[in-house]
Amino acid sequence: MGSLSPPLLHARGLEKSFPSPTGRLQVLSGAELEVYAGDRIAIVGPSGSGKSTLLHILGGLETYDAGVILWEGRQLSRAVEDLALWRRVNVGFVFQFYHLIPELCVWENVALPLLLNGVKKAKAKEAVYSALSEVGLGDLGERQVEFLSGGEMQRVAILRAVIHRPKLVFADEPTGNLDPHIQRQVLDFMLNRLKESGSALVMVTHDFDLAKEMDKVFLLSDGKLHPYMVESKK
Repeated sequence: MGSLSPPLLHARGLEKSFPSPTGRLQVLSGAELEVYAGDRIAIVGPSGSGKSTLLHILGGLETYDAGVILWEGRQLSRAVEDLALWRRVNVGFVFQFYHLIPELCVWENVALPLLLNGVKKAKAKEAVYSALSEVGLGDLGERQVEFLSGGEMQRVAILRAVIHRPKLVFADEPTGNLDPHIQRQVLDFMLNRLKESGSALVMVTHDFDLAKEMDKVFLLSDGKLHPYMVESKK
């Protein structure tokens, strides 16, 4: 969805390569992407095409060789400390394998972004338990995450990503480890939460059926993003 205002995130000319036995493996070769407020974007492509690498670069979790990333019209700092602060306030992540913290219980995992942003513990706990109740996890707040099912872990991971109402959420194969029934539940839950918070979404997936749920779809091929047409389910 276009706008007279600058995009939330604008990546231009991103280049990224890794060492390989034959020299350098070029993963990104001038990749470009604009993300506006409220966008629902899917990035598809085969395994090894660099989708997760691109997502991590856009989210400031990985460095890149060349190019520029703008946030709300201004160049995003590449300093580690600046990126950490930017992510803490503006960004949420849903990782493919959850990345929950085993030393923390369910509610503490979800509350982490709130606590890092200065919300008092009591207020954060109240907000988290309200959110957990909405997704049928209200009785599991004190449980250690290692005792959760895959679907429960993914709902916790999604809640953690959106609890602080970030402007932009990155999701790496958010339903890739779930059976089809739970996959549908988790997807609906995630999209509803994002709609409530007004967050934009950039999602990496190999699932074209899932991509059909998005407003825009891009294929990552030869290190570049290409608009990709899929038959919408909407």
